[in-house]
Amino acid sequence: MIEIDVSVTADGVAVATHGPHLQHWTDGEGKVHEVHWDVISELRARLEAHGAVSPDTVPSLAAVLETIDGRLPVNLDIKWPSALDAAQRVLGHQPDQNWGVYSGLTPGMVRFVLHRHRGTPVLVNLSKFDQFVARTPFFRTRWLTRLSMRRLLRRDEVVGLNINYRLVDKKLIERVHALGAQVWVFTAPSQAVADYLAGLGADSITVNKASTFVPPAQADY
Repeated sequence: MIEIDVSVTADGVAVATHGPHLQHWTDGEGKVHEVHWDVISELRARLEAHGAVSPDTVPSLAAVLETIDGRLPVNLDIKWPSALDAAQRVLGHQPDQNWGVYSGLTPGMVRFVLHRHRGTPVLVNLSKFDQFVARTPFFRTRWLTRLSMRRLLRRDEVVGLNINYRLVDKKLIERVHALGAQVWVFTAPSQAVADYLAGLGADSITVNKASTFVPPAQADY
């Protein structure tokens, strides 16, 4: 699966860029949602935040999906709330209904999305407050599996919990699995961390440079 960060332009075009500040990820200036697509489409993408500028221009989500051409499912990480509507307009033209999943959505956003678009496959990301509470192991599983979260994770559309690797432990994974949901973890910084997470039972592990990692099924534990 390929994870794609999705932002939206001032004129409603879904673009594959982290956002929100163009100067961090391109050779442009301003905020993605305040600039029109005809300007952003001419900007050069940076290889990493504040890094070197590449020869490639910023692509639209539609162009990226056309390149992938259904060969792999995608994880669309929504970086701005209105980017989800823009992404759905693009996916409306995709014939394959098993395209992937949305992530980047806090519990409140997930409820809003599922109220408007039943059947949309989503991952639940933690709010900033959730992340703060989850830093303490004692509160981690208690807070993240409280009644409101349990109800959310049991919904058919909710694939699972999408959580930073620093906040994951075996007990958390077991509790989430007991609710019938998966645990997706981002972003493993090394092979050792990816192997450790797989050993804990994580269902999905996001990495930045997949070509440098051994798939967990082939790793020695």
